[in-house]
Amino acid sequence: GLLSFETEIPHFINIEFPLDYPIIAAFYSNVDIRRAGTISFYETQQPGLLHRATESVHDSFLNAADFEATSLFIATWNGKNFLLYYFKLW
Repeated sequence: GLLSFETEIPHFINIEFPLDYPIIAAFYSNVDIRRAGTISFYETQQPGLLHRATESVHDSFLNAADFEATSLFIATWNGKNFLLYYFKLW
């Protein structure tokens, strides 16, 4: 799913980054948001989570030794399913 704070994204788009507007692409896939489930998000400065995020960036990006997380945006897709397309084969 894509999270946008400037525009509605009413359907799945499959285009290369960067897009023409800022988004958070925590899970860049085709997710069906029309049915059951919830999408929730919050911002935190909880020290334990900031430490975990900082260490994760250090472990993943060799050139980010000076990085230190000061705030986290956490988004959760709970109970959401992939949007499945079924094609009838003849």
